[in-house]
Amino acid sequence: MGVHHLLLRFLLSRSFWQQFPQWSKVSHLPLAMKIWVGKLILGYAWQRYQQYEKDYVVERLANIETEWLERTLPSPNHPSEALGDEEDEDDLDEAYGDYEDNEDDPDFADSSDETDN
Repeated sequence: MGVHHLLLRFLLSRSFWQQFPQWSKVSHLPLAMKIWVGKLILGYAWQRYQQYEKDYVVERLANIETEWLERTLPSPNHPSEALGDEEDEDDLDEAYGDYEDNEDDPDFADSSDETDN
């Protein structure tokens, strides 16, 4: 049973035709007025959709992405730990190494030392 079959059943139903006095007023309006009313209704629906998209969809996607990034990216400073702990500094040194130890490494050369020719 397809959509077209349901539509035909609705259009040929007794209840649809019993409501003829109410909807016939709209069906006999001039075409320009039908277009104008349709444009107003579509404009209102479009504004409601944009508001819904802004308020719910974009906010929800931003929250999902933020939660995903917080879960997957490593964080050297976890927010639950106190700032300035020596343990945090040790963890950073283990993760990134001492900067002073890497000064002699040619891979860590300062970009200002390089000259553009």
